[in-house]
Amino acid sequence: MLGASLQASLPIAKTVFWASESFLNTYPIPNHSYKELDISFLPLMQKRRLNSLNKIFFYVVNACEPKDRNLPIVFGSRFGELQRTLKILQSLGAKEQISPTDFSHSVHNTPVALYSIFTKNQQPANAISAGEDSLMATLFETASQFYTEKKDILFVFVEDKLPEPYTISNAQEIDYAYGLAMLISSNNPTMTLTWQDNGKAKGSKFQPAAFFEGIHQINNNFTINAFGKELLFHKEMHV
Repeated sequence: MLGASLQASLPIAKTVFWASESFLNTYPIPNHSYKELDISFLPLMQKRRLNSLNKIFFYVVNACEPKDRNLPIVFGSRFGELQRTLKILQSLGAKEQISPTDFSHSVHNTPVALYSIFTKNQQPANAISAGEDSLMATLFETASQFYTEKKDILFVFVEDKLPEPYTISNAQEIDYAYGLAMLISSNNPTMTLTWQDNGKAKGSKFQPAAFFEGIHQINNNFTINAFGKELLFHKEMHV
């Protein structure tokens, strides 16, 4: 699958991007500035069950998904529900009772599972993590499913800032929160995104920042390092 995914093309009908102030201060994205997450479309009892990672997921998906139908979702995150996992470990270390909510929501697919429950979305959903290549792995899986199933699908990638005790060598994303949703559809696409193998990876630019900047910049070509390769991306905008 990986070899085939190193050359693919996706029609994108809509994109919704959100990032924290710390991310945008470090990696300015054209035509984007920080704004508070708005999840006012959710009932209060549902909002109370969401942590910051889930809120980012709900915000970008709600703004991207067509209102009249539910779609399959491919969800990706490198660290996922690490905040909840840490709380569980701290409770165990202190010999305290574990929060039932933290325990039940500590799995990697929590955001997409809650979204499916709240919206009664019965379409298939995947949850992916692949280390520093998590974003590209999510994109590859989205492309694979889109061309296999031949129907619209949502790509969603979300990350929250890491908990304070974690210090990971060269983890560039430790202080950042961000989310991107893309509606993949052949019906009136606004952009076609194509990529191909461009040889051995050069440099070590932070993968999410390079991708987010690439799809929003004026230039049509950009590169991403993934799985030891450099991928050459080309975007064709449709009027």
